Formats: sequence, structure tokens, C-alpha cells
Amino acid sequence: MDGLVAAELVRRNRELKDRIAQLEAIVEKLPKTGDGVRVIQDTQIYHPRYKEGPSIHNRLFVTSSYVADGRGQKYKIADCYSTKAAAEEARDGK
Repeated sequence: MDGLVAAELVRRNRELKDRIAQLEAIVEKLPKTGDGVRVIQDTQIYHPRYKEGPSIHNRLFVTSSYVADGRGQKYKIADCYSTKAAAEEARDGK
């Protein structure tokens, strides 16, 4: 392989690694459910004590640590779960 081509590949590889690190830092800031799943806008999540339906839809900004149901009741994202089964297990103490 030509030395210039190799040097370009090394430079590009370094740029990509730097960009990946930047993106991972952004993802790390996203709130997580009680079972460790990252939440973004419009993620469907479940609260163990939510009585009005099976889920709460996260429609807030992703930097928020709370979600609200249709009546304005707020829930901490960390107290919610990524699946209904996980929320039910948390509720039942399993």
C-alpha cells in the first residue's frame, strides 16, 4: 500500500473514532428507564403503577427526566420500564 494512502486511512480512522466518541457522549446523556434502556422522544414506556392504560408515551424533550400521561400526571423516566412485562415485574417485586 502506498504510504500516502496508508497515512490518509490512519487520519480518517482517527476522525471516525473521534466522531464516534462525540456521538457516544450524546447518547450517554439520554435518560434511561429503570431497566436501563435509553429513552428518546416518542419512546413508549411503562410505569408499574400507571392505571389508565398500558403505557406512557414520552413526548417530552429527551433531556427531561420526567414524562407525563394524558392527564398531566408526571412520572420519573427512571421509574418507568421499556416493556409492560418489566413494569409488571417491578410492580410485583419480582
